[in-house]
Amino acid sequence: MFERISGGYKLGRVWLLLTGFLLLFILSVILPGLSFAQSGNLLDNQFFDDWVDSEDPQGWEHHHTTSHIERSDSPLVGQHSLLWSPITTAYNLKPSPLVEITESGSYFAEFWIKVLNVSETDYLRISFDILDPQTGNYSTNFQNFQEEQGWQQIELEKQLTDVGDSGGVKIRAQRQGSPGPQLLIGAVWLGETGSPDSWPIPSDQFTLTVQDPDSGTIFIDGMAAAQGDSFTVSEGDTVSLEAQPDTGFSFLEWQGVGSAVADTGSPQTFLTPDTDMTITALFTEQLQNSHILTLDTVGQGEILVNGETISVGNFPEELSFTPGETVQISALEVDFWNFAEWTGDLSGSLAEQSLYMDGDKTVTAIFQQQTRDLEVLIYGAGKILVAGETLTQFNNTISVNAGDTIQLEAVASEFYYFNRWEDDLSGTAPVEQLYIDGHKTVTAEFIQ
Repeated sequence: MFERISGGYKLGRVWLLLTGFLLLFILSVILPGLSFAQSGNLLDNQFFDDWVDSEDPQGWEHHHTTSHIERSDSPLVGQHSLLWSPITTAYNLKPSPLVEITESGSYFAEFWIKVLNVSETDYLRISFDILDPQTGNYSTNFQNFQEEQGWQQIELEKQLTDVGDSGGVKIRAQRQGSPGPQLLIGAVWLGETGSPDSWPIPSDQFTLTVQDPDSGTIFIDGMAAAQGDSFTVSEGDTVSLEAQPDTGFSFLEWQGVGSAVADTGSPQTFLTPDTDMTITALFTEQLQNSHILTLDTVGQGEILVNGETISVGNFPEELSFTPGETVQISALEVDFWNFAEWTGDLSGSLAEQSLYMDGDKTVTAIFQQQTRDLEVLIYGAGKILVAGETLTQFNNTISVNAGDTIQLEAVASEFYYFNRWEDDLSGTAPVEQLYIDGHKTVTAEFIQ
């Protein structure tokens, strides 16, 4: 019995020694020959958000004061970008300090840039590269940037064989022509793998890119957008869109917006992106020698023109007609609003009218909001604040706008407290909202 245990102990000791020798062989011989790609950006301040001092580009190095760089508050993502105004002599921009190349193999770089104020005669020559630690040199491959195209992605891959030395990326730029062209740098990547799909734009943000339309201008949140301009929109956020046609053209529809716009036929609308989008506006040329009919409303209502309804929210609207054409125009009432009269090139209170197009015309339909009676009864000592009025009598009747939601507030007198609402309001909260879709009666009860 004892011998069997002893023999098992000797065998186990030999097995442990063999395992130890095998592990030592793996650690000293096999693993050093393997290369494992690191994931992640090797650069600091990749989005320029650590740039606190506007004169000190934290994590980036530049060697010429005349070729000016400064912090820009027009970011691709985050809070800042780097704005560079190159001169006619080429100078470098690179990370400082450089990174340490720890593994041989392929390295990947990605630059997100936007050129500003460029033309065919005044433009930028820019070179992008990855530093080779073995030679300490960068290659120079200049590209000419003569057209503003919004944010552009530049991708590089380079095989590096030396390790343990400083490496990095470099942007080399110079200006051609007159001063004015600038380079905006929004994000830079350097890694042993390519950037993730969601870099630099997080997955909960979408890129809205504008395709410059012919014969008009697109405005995003009130700003004119040029060809290729890109905007970062967080998930759930809404931006305003406006399409302004050039002279002789009229807006037709939005394209590329999918279902993110409620009405693609409205020149003024709102967009809530649910994916990356490239949008444009389509314009159509107006009839030669045509006359323009401009329609508008005061209040809420619709206008029917030759059988086509122009809905609430789409005014003012411009339509083109052949000279001498007679147009049939009708004012259409909506809930809680009454048509009152026409102004401009039509007059009177008749809802259906004819208009002879012997020139450009402007017509406005005036709608007036209906009212309803609100009866407020007060039991006990207190007052009711409603629609800008203070009600103190036992029985009070006021007129309020139909279709509005109004607020009623119960204020108790001294030694009393508000108890409850009755009739068309209920509950014990002293402040309540009431939708006016008809005549209403409300009772407020105050008790000691």
